Amino acid sequence: MSVRLADLTRRALRERIAGGLDTVVIPLGATEQHGEALPFGTDTIIGEVVADALAARVGAVVAPALPYGCSQEHVSVPGTVTLQAATMIAAVTEIGVSLARGGLTTQVLLVAHFGNRAPAELAARQIVEATGAIVGVSSYLAGLEGQVLERLGYAAEDLDWSAFYSHAGAVEAALVMARDAALVDLAHADAYPPDRAMRFSDPAMTYPALVEEAAPPGMWGDPRRVSERIADPPTPQMGMAIADVCAEGLAARLERMVREVRAARAEAGTAP
Repeated sequence: MSVRLADLTRRALRERIAGGLDTVVIPLGATEQHGEALPFGTDTIIGEVVADALAARVGAVVAPALPYGCSQEHVSVPGTVTLQAATMIAAVTEIGVSLARGGLTTQVLLVAHFGNRAPAELAARQIVEATGAIVGVSSYLAGLEGQVLERLGYAAEDLDWSAFYSHAGAVEAALVMARDAALVDLAHADAYPPDRAMRFSDPAMTYPALVEEAAPPGMWGDPRRVSERIADPPTPQMGMAIADVCAEGLAARLERMVREVRAARAEAGTAP
């Protein structure tokens, strides 16, 4: 049976909830430029690919991805669509509240675009306050670097992670390929130094640079290969392997979060 909520009839969903389903994954994507090689829907596609793998592993359903996010830094490029942060917070909150009231009271806001992280965290707080649901905010690859390298068989010393996992770099190319390899046009790919692109991103002093200020090609890293020392190109198989690592890692973290939240609520007397 499909894990996609949009594919289910109301009877099918009702029966699954009666059978114990209470978890929904909500991919938070974007419609923004990803250089010359990757499509505008890259982040939405990645969110869906990872969400499908996670849902299959934990017995959840996947809500339709939100295909727009906070992409102000890319708005000078035609085709980019951006939401104001307040708009996104309101939309994600209303989506989460609606799903929680229907019985899906454990939720994962799966962030597939960095600019969506802060709005997602604020929306999660509002969903919890409104419904008592357990809501986790997840950046899909956070903390899983070692597991990804182990699965792919690469040594950390041979790979610059900031170039491999970058805006329109090889990780994103591989995950899009996992959906449809024809969407990635490596013949027109660029490369750009990650340290140049990230020079405004010091956590101690961050400047909200526009993409043309930080990385004129609209990307950084190199989607044509894993690293300067590893010539392997991204492939659909690589993308599926990365998605599987994400699903495995996030499933364990979700289980732990739910267990710890329930215990904390019981101890504090705040359980709904």
